[in-house]
Amino acid sequence: MVGNYDNQAVEKLLANEKERIESLEAPEELNDRLRKALYQKKSKKKISQSLIAAGLVAFLLITSHYNVIAYYGKKIMGYDVIMGDTLQKLNEVGRGQEIGKSYRFKNGVEVTLDGIMLDSNNLLAFYTIRDEKGEVEEKNLQITLIGFSGKRYYMESGRGEINENTTEVKWLGEFQTPNFLTKTLKFQMTLMEGKFREEGEIKFPLDWNKAMGYSLKNKLNQEIDISGNTVYLKELIATPTSTVIKGKIDTALEYIFNRLSDNKLFIRGVEMDLIANGKKIPLLGGSLSTNVEGITFEQEYDALPSELQDLKIQFNKLTVRERVKSSVNISPDIKDHEFTINDQKVCIKKVEVRGTNTHITMETEDHVGLYKPLLTYEGGTAPFEKVVPGKEIKKTDGTIMYKREFIFQGTGENMKLQIGEIIYSKIANKAMQIPLQ
Repeated sequence: MVGNYDNQAVEKLLANEKERIESLEAPEELNDRLRKALYQKKSKKKISQSLIAAGLVAFLLITSHYNVIAYYGKKIMGYDVIMGDTLQKLNEVGRGQEIGKSYRFKNGVEVTLDGIMLDSNNLLAFYTIRDEKGEVEEKNLQITLIGFSGKRYYMESGRGEINENTTEVKWLGEFQTPNFLTKTLKFQMTLMEGKFREEGEIKFPLDWNKAMGYSLKNKLNQEIDISGNTVYLKELIATPTSTVIKGKIDTALEYIFNRLSDNKLFIRGVEMDLIANGKKIPLLGGSLSTNVEGITFEQEYDALPSELQDLKIQFNKLTVRERVKSSVNISPDIKDHEFTINDQKVCIKKVEVRGTNTHITMETEDHVGLYKPLLTYEGGTAPFEKVVPGKEIKKTDGTIMYKREFIFQGTGENMKLQIGEIIYSKIANKAMQIPLQ
């Protein structure tokens, strides 16, 4: 086990491995091109010696052929548009693994797995779907990767580009990084079109020599309070393809207590910016889920700049959905009547009775949503029919208001409007500095 190595043994292992790596040579015909592409700018990022040592020992115990950074490889062709700048640069220096295998379904549809990119954050699959009938956009293709011991990896996100005659679409699919013991992957496909359903697979070896390690891994263990909810940042992992921030909102105990309370509060999302060297890093996606730890989240951003001098997280807001018990008396005489729900301003602009229906026009800030409305009157209840979307209005102070019309099937005397749930944002405007270690 790794823990059984003393410091002297680790130092010896490091020295031996350093000597072995320094003796490696790329093919002569690639030296000049690779030197220009890979070493034009030298990174100032550092990784702790203990982390290198632990990783190296595990590396030596598993296999002598595992290399977390590849120095050369073939390019994945035809994906310039959907790759974006970061992936294009990595592709130019051969950081992808070329696959080039195809599967043809009985209905003539062909899928080609052109290549993959792999690092500590994710596995990116580049594949092409072709349909000579020109109906490729109507095809429902589900992709799953199957790895070591039958472990399944489902696509977490993806984007594609279709050609003009709709016979071909290029896809980039994002999956979780497979277990490091995985030597072979199955690219399993299920094609569905009406009653047609067929499964197929492309099997390929996973070349860990093409894998890319992380450039910055920071156990953050920091927290910030946003209007009574605590956001815990667990870690930040930056790789050549992306930067992932992992965290959770409230503790498991707080989550359980909230679920048992009358005014249940559901977290819908956290909005924050990752700022490197004073510039925002583009957000690629995110997820939020509930488990035994409470509410956990991941935010994925583009890769960090190579010359990293400053890094911080700017918290903007926490979006919540809360069960409330709010009611207000209304009548056709009401106009511009303001009240609050959980400190959120709501304005009833007007109430109109049209035939047997009641129309209520309300205005809130653009981040506020009103749900489960109920209209009662003396001797009955008017069922909610629908909301007619309105328009956004920008005030002189920069606040953006949103107006919409609620329609209820019924009317009567002594009407009362009730709101059962409200969605709103808890504004944060707080920053957290990230150590570059």
